[in-house]
Amino acid sequence: RAPETPQSVDAQGLYTIQLVTYKSRSRADQEVKALEDKGLESFLIPSGKYYQVCVHKVRAKDEASKRLIELKANALGQIYRGAYIRPVKR
Repeated sequence: RAPETPQSVDAQGLYTIQLVTYKSRSRADQEVKALEDKGLESFLIPSGKYYQVCVHKVRAKDEASKRLIELKANALGQIYRGAYIRPVKR
């Protein structure tokens, strides 16, 4: 699987939900695969020595807020309690 970075997509103006951060690329890739198996669009954002696991890419911050509320209302909300909205590209 080729690494996906904010530069490899039209990331300007997009928002995402960051779920968790790992130091290990392989662990982050496993998390992305598990999320995709649950039907969620997921991807990594590399940041220095870390890999941020995110879900969804949306144009409007209010759409990201809606998706975060939905995520927190289901079982994933218990797993990713620290999930938050952020720009895909900072």
